[in-house]
Amino acid sequence: MVAINDLQGYEVDSSLTRMLTDRLRSEVIKTGFFQVLERGQVNQILAEQSFQQTGCVAEACVVQMGQLLGADYIVAGSVGKAQGVWSFSVKLVNVETGAIENSVDDAMSGDLPVVLNGLVPNLAVKLVKTVAGESKAVLASVGTGEVFVKTVPEGAQVWLDDELQPSVTPTTLKKIAKGQHVLRVRKDSLGTQVDIEVKPNDLVRLEPQMGTLTGDVRVSSEPLDAEVWIGDSLWHERTPTILRGLTAGNHALKIKKAGFVDWNGNVTAEYQQQTMLDAPLEQGFVLALALNRKPVHWSIDGADLGVLARDTDWSLSPKMSHKVCIKAPTLNGLEFYELQASVAGKAGERVSLAYEDKLDSFYVAAHYRQRVSIIRWTLLGLATIAGGVAIEFNREHAHAYNTYSALPQSSSQASFDHEWSQVNAKRNKFLATSIISAALLAGFGVTFAF
Repeated sequence: MVAINDLQGYEVDSSLTRMLTDRLRSEVIKTGFFQVLERGQVNQILAEQSFQQTGCVAEACVVQMGQLLGADYIVAGSVGKAQGVWSFSVKLVNVETGAIENSVDDAMSGDLPVVLNGLVPNLAVKLVKTVAGESKAVLASVGTGEVFVKTVPEGAQVWLDDELQPSVTPTTLKKIAKGQHVLRVRKDSLGTQVDIEVKPNDLVRLEPQMGTLTGDVRVSSEPLDAEVWIGDSLWHERTPTILRGLTAGNHALKIKKAGFVDWNGNVTAEYQQQTMLDAPLEQGFVLALALNRKPVHWSIDGADLGVLARDTDWSLSPKMSHKVCIKAPTLNGLEFYELQASVAGKAGERVSLAYEDKLDSFYVAAHYRQRVSIIRWTLLGLATIAGGVAIEFNREHAHAYNTYSALPQSSSQASFDHEWSQVNAKRNKFLATSIISAALLAGFGVTFAF
């Protein structure tokens, strides 16, 4: 014989605890394994013995109650509800020995009907199985069925009444107690929850459609009023704030506030839950970068910070020195010089780092070298052209001289004078272009000295 003491309620009113206790008593009766004392019998006997039932949860008190009731076993425990989650803690005590034969803790989120039809019957079965084992009489009286679960994509984990099952979808869950149950499936950030009813010797086929699971993260910082970045996206509110509707899973967060070192970390959004995150910010020193030549690429401690297009303040930890690197592009866009510096400071201090002089000198030198390069190759091109013209004039000079030499002695003096003038003209052109070509080549050579 077994007696069932009223469950003690936490954040649950007395009427609900009586309802849940009566349902537990009814489910234990359905197992057919125990003879169960009715509530009226229990209250009458305890009243006759002037025994105060309220608050009796300790083993010694429970055993004393069981002895007064003449029961072999007594069931006692508690039920509570917080943030929509029902939690039960129930134990089966052997009155003769005082030993706890079984202790069952279980929880479920959902409305009261779901708890009454899903969780409470399972509590009764788990309590009875400890004493009765897997006897056919118990299983037959309780009644079991099977549930086949298939999802797209496959490989989703399965929870039945908040109890994780050992296999992933597609899978068949066997020996499921009759009655209402809550089934959840999840893979990565996809999942869903469905209510099912299992009947004895029946097979329930489920192919639930999984959607994106979301959860909330409550973010606070010390000090408050700090920016919150989710990956590369700035959240629309400063701390304290609640990041609502985050996809279930891990997210990279950055907390930023001027004068403090950035907080970087990961937070996990749990399905239909609110995760708490409190980020303590370390006060740093402010590194002020002043640049005349922008944009430039820059990095701190090896971390690439992208393109710097304006003067920037950056908060750094005062516990160490930091390596700052600036890379500026040449006129054709290729990186050709790099400036490095190590900086350190005290908390709350402002440290300025100015690269103007060096960057300007590099920039001017780049312009100078570019101009010299243009002049150099221009001189070489002109010298080549002048040399070609000189060669042509030399050829014409030779032709004119041959023509002059070939004149017959009977030719007039005017003919000799004309041809000789042609020879002199060609020679003068050859000499002039040769001198120009040589001068250009000399200028080409001189440019290598700059």
